[in-house]
Amino acid sequence: MQDWLLDQLKRRGWSQRELARRAGLPQASVSKSLTGERNATADTCVKVAGALDVSPILVLTKAGIIPLQPDRDPRLEEITELIR
Repeated sequence: MQDWLLDQLKRRGWSQRELARRAGLPQASVSKSLTGERNATADTCVKVAGALDVSPILVLTKAGIIPLQPDRDPRLEEITELIR
């Protein structure tokens, strides 16, 4: 999830602090998730999804909380979210 989330921040021109503010999370939580020091919780993923305006399912899948479903291509979900 770290690489995907860093890419999302870069695309938006956001800092970790900005993501934390928009998600209503402590910046330390965001930082630890991005460095891999701590795995993101389902609650954190849902808040991050809200801040990024993407599907919580996408973020939960990226975090490994929801297993990738064989009939769903994560690239298709990302494209759908980008178009939206």
